[in-house]
Amino acid sequence: MNVYTFEARIQVRPAQATEGERVELGSAVYRPLVIRPAMLAGAVFPVTFEQAEASLAGLPRLFIEPDGSFVWVADDAQRSWQVDGNFRPPDPR
Repeated sequence: MNVYTFEARIQVRPAQATEGERVELGSAVYRPLVIRPAMLAGAVFPVTFEQAEASLAGLPRLFIEPDGSFVWVADDAQRSWQVDGNFRPPDPR
């Protein structure tokens, strides 16, 4: 069994974002976004934390706590996966 570790950030998509080079993973093809750090300056979600929490809570098999911690699990025993983390607002600095 392979165990993959990754870090993901969910951020506002800046208008200046562009598509990167083509990436093939198995039979799937992706074009990741290229987002420079400067593009994120001042970018904020158009919803409150509570609105985001309520929206995420509607996803199947995703469990979220009021402190922002969450876990999202697979529904297929043959392809087991789990993503867990903590949703937190951006640093106000």
